[in-house]
Amino acid sequence: MKLVILEDAEIVKMLRNPQIVEAFPFLRAAATAAAAPAKRGCGGCAKKKAQRIAGDYSGIRAAIGGLDETGMRKLKELMGLDVKNDKVRVYYKDVSRKDIKKTF
Repeated sequence: MKLVILEDAEIVKMLRNPQIVEAFPFLRAAATAAAAPAKRGCGGCAKKKAQRIAGDYSGIRAAIGGLDETGMRKLKELMGLDVKNDKVRVYYKDVSRKDIKKTF
């Protein structure tokens, strides 16, 4: 059994996988933003982009936490995990800002 925790690095891997982005439309905007080239300059723009993307990641985690059983199974398949034995854990905040830990 393998446990994959969906942290920022895992989300970046998901955003770089076109099959996952195509299967889950809520990832499209973040994938486009993450793929945009960094601009040259003082670094202020890069910091703003990093903050915006971090906000997107929390929304992505919440969307993944809200997936139904079929969506969860499909996500595991596209991540290359064993659907029956491997587990995915996601930490997110619900609409009332309560911390949620979901393992599927």
